[in-house]
Amino acid sequence: FIVKAGSRDETDPVAGVSHFLEHMAFKGTPTRSVDDVNREFDEMGAYNNACTSEENTVYYAAAFAKRVGQKVWGTKTARRTFKDGHWNEPLKWQRQAMKDGRRHRVFCASMADVFDPNWPKGTRERLWELIKQTPALDWQVLTKRPENAAKMLPPDWGDGYPNVWLGVTAENQEYADNRIPVLLKTPALTRFVSYEPALELVNFEDYLYDGLDWLICGGESGPKCRPFDQRWAKSVILQCREHKVACFHKQMGELWARQNKAKSRHGADPAEWYRPYRVQQFPKSKVQATPPAPTKPITAKRQGSLALL
Repeated sequence: FIVKAGSRDETDPVAGVSHFLEHMAFKGTPTRSVDDVNREFDEMGAYNNACTSEENTVYYAAAFAKRVGQKVWGTKTARRTFKDGHWNEPLKWQRQAMKDGRRHRVFCASMADVFDPNWPKGTRERLWELIKQTPALDWQVLTKRPENAAKMLPPDWGDGYPNVWLGVTAENQEYADNRIPVLLKTPALTRFVSYEPALELVNFEDYLYDGLDWLICGGESGPKCRPFDQRWAKSVILQCREHKVACFHKQMGELWARQNKAKSRHGADPAEWYRPYRVQQFPKSKVQATPPAPTKPITAKRQGSLALL
């Protein structure tokens, strides 16, 4: 369910209303309580979520492929791309960023992996061109396949595009030790690690002093989500502080939210955490040029999400 209105449409008196409406989508209906809805999703092995961007407020639900009668994901499933209208969204965000006089962030390919070798021909090249056309946007490119990155980067990549943050997921120590060294050998001006879903205590000390700019931490959400120990978050926050690396604790996870009767289903509202966990920092942009000064006050946090596949 998509409403064609987002944070860009907010005026000063209603700043933040898009995000508020996003959370209201989880409050049940006149005929089904929140528990009823969650129970039905769990019985199907399905999940639901919501997001807010500058252009849209979205609520979505997903179930296993057998319920829709076709394969929708997997290593042998054909990849699909969105229509041109979806690709044009970042161009709108670019214009808005220039108008605002501040950089906007884009989480790239939220439903895909840029370095998946099965991407449709020409799609990756189209993405690199789009990134070059949007220098006021900082693109967060996250992968589980860092070993493919070097051979799939564009010819003019050099040391990295200034507006691209290149990252890997590291849910446990094994993935951290396997993927982060590959990331650190890959040319990039900004590198980050997503420790989400965090599945065990991870020591990032050996990597934080050697080229990482950002670390994201978070508990798991969705069907059969696994436990999240708050001490894991405390550990990475302290590790990042020690090495002066930006840290962003995203959420406590769905199990924590249930156990603590949190209003945020995913435990993603910092107001519901103990103060030491309320750490949500970003790395500094490596882009030298500054967009024009804003002509009006900025009233809402703006970040897009481009799900290319």
